Formats: sequence, structure tokens, C-alpha cells
Amino acid sequence: MRKVLALALALVIVLFCLALPVAAAGMRCGQSLLELGDSMTRVEQNCGSPAEKNEFSAPYYYTDHWGNRRYGGEQVYTEWIYNFGPQRFMMKVKFVGGTITNITELGYGS
Repeated sequence: MRKVLALALALVIVLFCLALPVAAAGMRCGQSLLELGDSMTRVEQNCGSPAEKNEFSAPYYYTDHWGNRRYGGEQVYTEWIYNFGPQRFMMKVKFVGGTITNITELGYGS
């Protein structure tokens, strides 16, 4: 009975993980592997121009040394979307301050 419950729990955990969006640790363009911390310039040199460029701003908050939440101004970030065709996943690359902070796999390209 315990083995059946353990197996059922493991199956639920696996199914839950499959439903989560996939954040990639890196993105391959040709022979180059691009990772968090790489610059916009390096991405464009290795992958070319993205299919889509978007720029956003969001409020930035921080906690001071007394534990109070403070407004720190607007944080500007850029998202580039690369469409590598129907055989590969599209990739969304988020930049803050000109460096990669997040890479996310999207669905297959077109």
C-alpha cells in the first residue's frame, strides 16, 4: 500500500512539474551558448536580430535597513523573441541593464 501511495505521489509531482513554464539556463545560436549575464551585443552578434523587440518599465521597490518598503523608481527591461523556425522552440530573452536576466522557452516557431 505504501509503495502505491509513493508512486501516486511521484506521478502527481511529475505532472505538476510538466505544467510549469520552462525557464532555460541558456540558449544556443550556432556554435555559441548564451547564458544569464551575457550582453545584448553578444546575443545580437551570435543570433542576429530578433523577430520581436519589446521594452517595458515597472516600478522598482526595495527594503531599507529598517525593513520599510521604499519606491526606487522605474525599472526598464527589454524582451527579445527569437523564432528559429518550426523545428525549434522560440526563445524569449529578458534584459535588464543590457544583460540577460532570464531566458524562457516558448512553443515551436513558425
